Amino acid sequence: MFKKFNNKKIFSLLLALVLVLGMSVSSFAATLTDDGILVVKAIEGSNEYTAEMKFVDVGGVTRYTGYIEFSNSSSVDLSDVEIVATIAGSYTLEVDGTPYTPNMSVDFSEGYVDFVLKSGSTVYRTYQMNANIQGTSVLIFVTIDLENANDWLDGTYTSPNTGGYVAPTAAAYPAAAARVQNAVTGLESGSLFIPVTAEVGESAMDVFQKAVDGTNLNVIGINSGYVSEIGRGADPTLPDLLFQKTEGEPDFPSWDWEKDRTGWIYLINGEVANIGASQYIITASDSTLTWGYTFDWGIDLGGPEW
Repeated sequence: MFKKFNNKKIFSLLLALVLVLGMSVSSFAATLTDDGILVVKAIEGSNEYTAEMKFVDVGGVTRYTGYIEFSNSSSVDLSDVEIVATIAGSYTLEVDGTPYTPNMSVDFSEGYVDFVLKSGSTVYRTYQMNANIQGTSVLIFVTIDLENANDWLDGTYTSPNTGGYVAPTAAAYPAAAARVQNAVTGLESGSLFIPVTAEVGESAMDVFQKAVDGTNLNVIGINSGYVSEIGRGADPTLPDLLFQKTEGEPDFPSWDWEKDRTGWIYLINGEVANIGASQYIITASDSTLTWGYTFDWGIDLGGPEW
């Protein structure tokens, strides 16, 4: 299954940085070169398949993922994949909580599996890895979730945040309320539920692009890897940094990043993911991709707190 990032504070910081700074991934994230510390191969008979590692740095936090793709003629059972690993340095490896042994079996049938490098008892690096068969199709239901926006408009919005943050209200900020109302009205004038036939190995952003193509949805930033605004046709978009963009100073200065926690967050199978949509690789176990609007850095969508 897809696992959330264990270090919630770092994840929340990463999420906050992406939302608050409002930068596109092309300017804010960097793809790093695989340093070769961990090489993982899947064995199927006489065939070997080497995992393609991807390192992405966002605001000083690096996410490590790996993907093993079997040929379309493979008959591998994804619940019983034989793997061998090569480790550079004096690290030990745990796979889904189990100490690594050569030619061990790994279950990739439910999606991502954690490969954790340790130095003694200290976690050095966690790779989130999955595997699939080339050419496998999966039906993904793509949705846009406006529940938080509608609740905010009618004054019933709440967040499970236990840290004391309270989102600005629609009643207190009419310019923001007008923008949200106009955007929601436009978005809800058409379907927000789009079935997409995806290929395993595509990214979540690839699938979202497929869903948007052929519709009149207006998604700002989709081509650069960071969704900052979503709207429909010529109607106003629902943006990140809503209060900065509609109300501005003195209440919402650009330098005070804690006051405006609005933006778009994606969820896979109903859970907030912990890697960017351009980095998340679709698996055969995935079924839903949701883009939800948040007023609290994703906490109100089920994401972790600081």
